[in-house]
Amino acid sequence: MEHWGICSTCKGTGRIPRKPTNRRVREYKAALALYGANPETGTKPQPLVRNLDRCTDCSGSGLVRSKNAPEIDKEQYPHIAIIGGGISGSALAVACMHRGIPFTLYERDTHFTERAQGYGLTLQQASKAVAALGIQSLEGGTTSTKHVVHDPSGRIVGEWGLRKWNITPLEETEQRKNIHISRQTLRKSLIDQLDPTSIKWGHKLTGLNTDSENTVELTFETSEKTITEEADLVVGADGIRSIVREKLIGEAKTPLQYLGCIVILGICPLKALHKSKSELLDGLTVFQTANGNERIYTMPFDTKHVMWQMSFPLKESDAIALSKKGSTGMKAETLKRLQDWHDPIPQMLEATEEAHITGYPAYDRALLNPAHLANA
Repeated sequence: MEHWGICSTCKGTGRIPRKPTNRRVREYKAALALYGANPETGTKPQPLVRNLDRCTDCSGSGLVRSKNAPEIDKEQYPHIAIIGGGISGSALAVACMHRGIPFTLYERDTHFTERAQGYGLTLQQASKAVAALGIQSLEGGTTSTKHVVHDPSGRIVGEWGLRKWNITPLEETEQRKNIHISRQTLRKSLIDQLDPTSIKWGHKLTGLNTDSENTVELTFETSEKTITEEADLVVGADGIRSIVREKLIGEAKTPLQYLGCIVILGICPLKALHKSKSELLDGLTVFQTANGNERIYTMPFDTKHVMWQMSFPLKESDAIALSKKGSTGMKAETLKRLQDWHDPIPQMLEATEEAHITGYPAYDRALLNPAHLANA
C-alpha cells in the first residue's frame, strides 16, 4: 500500500506564506503615518496580509509519499469519532490518518456495498482536489469536453466546453479538469486507504452525552447488542437526516425544508442505445433540456454508462406518494412527461432498467450558526 504524510515544508497546507514586497511595506507605512496624523478624517489602512504561494515540495497537495503509515499521536491530538462513512466522513478519516490524528469511523451499514450511496458527481479541478487526499488518479472517472443546453424540441440554446472553444486536451491542464465519477468509486478510493480496524461497520448512533471532563460517550446499536464508545470530539457526517444534529440541537431549530420539487435519477448503459445516432451519447458530452417546468440533466457516469437526473415541481404530499410507487412508478411518470422531447431522451429513459432508477422529494436545511450550538 502507498503511504502519505504531511509535507514538512508547508505543514500540510500546500501553501507557503510569502512576505509582502518592500514596495507594499513602504506604501503601508506611508498610509499608516498619514492616518496617524489625521485619525479623525483619515481611513486606517488594512494590515498587510501575506500572499500564499504553492508549495513546490508537495506540488500544492500538502502531502508527500512516505515509506510507512503516519504514526497516530494520541498525546498531541484528541480522539475523533466520525459518524457516517459516506464521502465526507471517509475523506475526513483519510485526512486525519495522514496527519496522525486518532479517529474512529462509524457507519450504520454493515458493509461497504449495503447501499448504493448515491449516483454520480462531478469533481471540479479533480486532480488537484483528490491529490490532497492521497489519490493520484481516479480510476473509473471520465471527463466531458462539451456541455449543451436544449429546449424540448432539441434546439440548442447554449453550449460551452473544450470542443466548443477548440481547446485540445493537451492545452487543458490536469489541474483544471473536471471529472465525472460514481460516488461509490470515489468512496472506495478513500476507504481503501484506511486501516480496516479504524472503521466500525454496523454501528447506528442512538445517543451521545458529555461527562464532566468533556469526554463524549456515544451509544450505538449493532446487530448483536447496544454498546458505548468514548471520544474527545464528535463529527457528524451522517447526511441531511443527521442523528448527531438531532441529538445536539433537535429537529425544531433547523427542520427539513421541502424545496418544492421531486428528483428522479437513473443510470443507462450506452450499449442499450447502440441504435441511436445522437452525438450527445458519445460519452464526452453533458447535456440538459428544460421547458421551464421539467428539466433533465445527463452526464457521463463512466465509460459505459450515462446518468440522468430529471426534476419538476410537485406538492410535497404528491412527491412523497410518487416516491412510494418505487422505480416502476417513477419511470412511468418520467416517460409520460418527456415522451415527446428530442432524441435521445425518450430512448434513454426507456432503456434504463427499473433497478437503476430512484427518486425522492428534495429537501434542505438552514445553515447552522453558533446560536444553534450554544446549548448543545
